[in-house]
Amino acid sequence: MTYPIEKEIEINKEIIRLTFYSGLTILIGPNGSGKTRVLKKLKKCSFDDIDVSQIRYLSSNRIGDLEQYRSKINQYDYENSDYNLGDKATGRVKHQIEIAKGDFFVMADRKDVFIKVSERLSVLFNRNMFIRWDSGQLKVFFSKKDSDEEYSVKLEASGLLNLVSILAALYDDEIKVLLIDEPEVSLHPQLQRFVLNEIKKVAGDYNEQGKKLIVMATHSTEMIAINKVNDLPNYVFFLDDGSAPKQIEPSDDVLKNKKLKELIIRMSQSYKSAFFSKRPLLVEGISDLILCNYFDNKYELNLGVAGTQIVPVEGKGQFPVTVKFMELIGKKPIILTDLDSFVDDNEVINLFVNGDIAKKCAIEKGHRDLQQFVRVLKNDLYQL
Repeated sequence: MTYPIEKEIEINKEIIRLTFYSGLTILIGPNGSGKTRVLKKLKKCSFDDIDVSQIRYLSSNRIGDLEQYRSKINQYDYENSDYNLGDKATGRVKHQIEIAKGDFFVMADRKDVFIKVSERLSVLFNRNMFIRWDSGQLKVFFSKKDSDEEYSVKLEASGLLNLVSILAALYDDEIKVLLIDEPEVSLHPQLQRFVLNEIKKVAGDYNEQGKKLIVMATHSTEMIAINKVNDLPNYVFFLDDGSAPKQIEPSDDVLKNKKLKELIIRMSQSYKSAFFSKRPLLVEGISDLILCNYFDNKYELNLGVAGTQIVPVEGKGQFPVTVKFMELIGKKPIILTDLDSFVDDNEVINLFVNGDIAKKCAIEKGHRDLQQFVRVLKNDLYQL
């Protein structure tokens, strides 16, 4: 098997085309944009050289079955000693189970996977993990390394349990295609970066020992590691307006753009946050960012909820490349800039001259188009 791998899936009678250019593809976009539906459809896709049983989907609700022991969900009380993961019959369908329960059954069967996960828990969390069969039921316990007292899995931190689930799925070489919905669930930023690094180590050609094709959907900027333009084709940008997701091809000439390469190198968290917005608001620098945030809070505009992310672009010279990049991934950027961006040259203006809104505004003011409008206005300014 060699990349790229092309897949077509149907959602709401619309065909979505995805291309996997490497062992790791990341789906990003706002809530309700269809990322989870795409992952679940991929679970049913056929891949060369592997069986459907070797495709694993991990739900974002990976520890959901623990909720009846961790939160009050009905009129009944559930004792710690009652909790178990299931019996031998449950274990036989472990790869079909979409929550962490399946991964604990994997570790019960595969000592090599158990040892790898246990080592990470010992180093990162000072934890010991125990998996035992009790009266035909699988039970899991933990203890701290400096204590002999064991406690039920239901009492462990949700972030740790999510981490255990993902690590076990990554180290399970019986799985060739791994689909992970929101790997960041309950993990603080530093742990998210650790998980991403572990994912990258495993991602590759699933015909190679210890490697697998990994597709994940995320809402976390920590899970976005775009360090060079060649990373961009591995990201699929989802929109919540019903349009098809955007994916850049490796052969696209835009990836050769020198200014885009420079932009990617210095891309900040605010740029990454804009990947989840509809209309990024581009401002010249930190002072404008502070002002915009002040007015947003003072007048309760809730710009973020409305689909806008304020992005400081480090000077007006960065507007053209930033706008073109945002448009490339399906965004509709807005620019807030000082008057010198209008007076000095036409770089910023030229970004909008062909837009329908610009033409309409110019005509309403009695001009043929925006370019003529600009010439007249600049002439008036120069005379003044």
